[in-house]
Amino acid sequence: AVYETRNGEDEIFAEEAARIGHPVLPTRIPWRSRSGWGRARDVLGTLVREYDAAILHTYDQHSNVLAGLNRRLWPCACVASAHGWWTRVLPLRSHVYEWVEKHVALPRFDLVLTVSQQMKGKITRGGTPEAKVRVIHTGIDPEAVRPAGVKQHLREELGIPAEACVAGIVGRIYVEKGHDRLLRAFARIARECQALHLLVVGQGPR
Repeated sequence: AVYETRNGEDEIFAEEAARIGHPVLPTRIPWRSRSGWGRARDVLGTLVREYDAAILHTYDQHSNVLAGLNRRLWPCACVASAHGWWTRVLPLRSHVYEWVEKHVALPRFDLVLTVSQQMKGKITRGGTPEAKVRVIHTGIDPEAVRPAGVKQHLREELGIPAEACVAGIVGRIYVEKGHDRLLRAFARIARECQALHLLVVGQGPR
């Protein structure tokens, strides 16, 4: 199940998941703002009961807080994924969510998955027992995303010369991803290297 979002990113995610063979429930969790907390909690509870869920796995800060604070409502195992906290570049409300997630919500889960030993340290310092935390490093099978024989075609389609050096970033275009730093660095280097091209791939509020 995915959230309703103001910008339609939920439907983009759902369509892509369905395209590669993952079933997506038609129900959307109606949480577009903090005022929707109650409705989101109720819909999530209905889904857990309707599908007799054995595991509730939440995968972002808002979901972790929602599920963790309401842990007693879910008659199943609860797993959270915590990827990172970037409050130094985000608004005050994100500081609040980070504190609640770290110190109140995550300790209530049966298991917390994260992506690095550094994040594991942050999570355990927030009060989650070390025995509950597992590190699974982010990875990707390069063969699954390495199409054969299309590089030159893509260069032509994008207007990039065959001899150009291409750098790229793939990710959500949001403040914590640091696109602004990349663009500043690229601007400096590009003055001396005219053959350099930059591709920014992704969607988001920026």
